Amino acid sequence: MKHLRKIIYSLLFIAGFASCVTDDIGDCSTAETANAQVMLSLSVPSARLPEATRAIGNDETINSLHLLAFENGTLAEITDITSKYQNASEGKFYVAVKESTGQVGLALVANTDVSALSTGMAKDAALQSLIFTAADLTYMPMYGETQEFDGISRNRTYDVKVNLLRSLAKVEVQYNSTQSKSEFEFLEIEVLNTRAQGYVAGQGIPATSPIVGSIKVSPTVNSSEPNRQEIASAYVAETVNDASNKISVLIRGKYYGAEGYYRLDMIKAEQTDEIDRLTRNYKYVFALQNVNYAGRTRQAALSGEADNRAFNSVVMTLSADESDILDITTDDRFFLGVNSATMQLADNGRICFAKLKILTNNYSEGWKIVDAPAGVTFSPGTTGGKATSDADRKVSSVWIYIDTGVVTSDFDFYVTSGKIRKTITVRLP
Repeated sequence: MKHLRKIIYSLLFIAGFASCVTDDIGDCSTAETANAQVMLSLSVPSARLPEATRAIGNDETINSLHLLAFENGTLAEITDITSKYQNASEGKFYVAVKESTGQVGLALVANTDVSALSTGMAKDAALQSLIFTAADLTYMPMYGETQEFDGISRNRTYDVKVNLLRSLAKVEVQYNSTQSKSEFEFLEIEVLNTRAQGYVAGQGIPATSPIVGSIKVSPTVNSSEPNRQEIASAYVAETVNDASNKISVLIRGKYYGAEGYYRLDMIKAEQTDEIDRLTRNYKYVFALQNVNYAGRTRQAALSGEADNRAFNSVVMTLSADESDILDITTDDRFFLGVNSATMQLADNGRICFAKLKILTNNYSEGWKIVDAPAGVTFSPGTTGGKATSDADRKVSSVWIYIDTGVVTSDFDFYVTSGKIRKTITVRLP
């Protein structure tokens, strides 16, 4: 019996010692300073090419990361966990949080100066002190929270996922065209009347945030003639769009060598309603096809009618989950978008593959894949995209498998929805 007690005591001692062998050894001493270990799984929104301007080089890079621990609605801890994240595997890592019997909530703040924070601040006041200025950003500010814990103890296991959300909205113009550059040259966009500052954590719009009259962005060329794709985009702070502050996008281009301007308002459907607010972590996309008339002077474009109707272009709102839809075609009512209209197959021996992502707001009809040659199969199938409402729409992922023993050269197939027929070109390895 004495031997059994010694064995049990030894095992307990080893277990207690092992529980302290982490990179937070100093945090595992006495009950007064005891810390619970929380496993964080960090989800960072993926960067999508082309990157937006406003000095942000890569909008998923984390240059700094801080953990905020709130206890009963008050900021209790501020911890720099940048190195933990940078050394983590697949975004998973442990953090030490002081034990508490109160209500504990954790928040992560990325790429943000937290010097205005101090322990003891009320949560709302703390979050409202985290303000960014959109014009001087090098890294994308992001914020995410866990659920609240009813106490936190080292005797329990915590494995939580935190989704970081970008603190800015993205305005984008996609020019997808078969026009030659001599017919129309896409030179620049100006995003008009957006806010200069915003709250990192989504606390509304700062009352002192000034309006930026114009943000100029040159397009990135993704593909050249004969199937041109050029995209210009800018990140902006959350902004209300109303009669006192009208958000628009000016396009500067050359139509057969004559330079002019075209104005797009934030019209979202049936050429009447407008988006009433640019919201963080959303992308607002205008899709242009061929431009078939000359632009106006800048002043005439600003003061006259918008060009949405002539361009047959409305703004499409894409969530963060839909942000990799980069190639969009529209008709007078709906849009159909894919991640790319040119698919490069991965070399996998005889059976090669690629992944196509499809999205449409034509939720009653959905989309169809048609006219693929023999030797090509699609998984899970050639139809999809139906939903009960536009709010329930989802991006569809379709794997394309090609038997290179049957298919020996590049080929096209089509994705259709309503009146829209989109060409997808597949290139063999």
